Amino acid sequence: MIEKILSTIDEFKNRNLSYKLCIISLSDNHFLDLIENLKNKDFEIFDVGLSLSQHLKDKIDSKYISDEAIEFVNSTLHNGTDPLFIHNMGILLEKEISINIDKILINASKNRPIFIIWENSIDNNILSWDTKKNEYYINFNDIIIRRINHEI
Repeated sequence: MIEKILSTIDEFKNRNLSYKLCIISLSDNHFLDLIENLKNKDFEIFDVGLSLSQHLKDKIDSKYISDEAIEFVNSTLHNGTDPLFIHNMGILLEKEISINIDKILINASKNRPIFIIWENSIDNNILSWDTKKNEYYINFNDIIIRRINHEI
């Protein structure tokens, strides 16, 4: 799988694409191996849930929590041009935060390759959680998106 990722990074560098967004689809039991391989190659990994919850834990005024989340996620996504691997995005769909992560990721991928590590359902270009498919999802149907599937 790492070879496919490196090949996609090269493709993103060598082609003038509007968006450099890729979904890495894999099962739970391959997730830790992939993260370890990416760390060994010094790639930046953004655990959205962990990082954002740590950032927001001291924020008292909950009426601005969504604005804080948007600012934090945007600053992380737009900080650099090297590939960024993101995972654990469920917190962004919580009703207290509820941001349009699809639009934010599409916009950020204009300037840097964004790889979404996804362990749940993908139907066309709609990412969802198996147990709450109709309630929590991220829709990328408006753009062409690369996809890397883990092959057994």
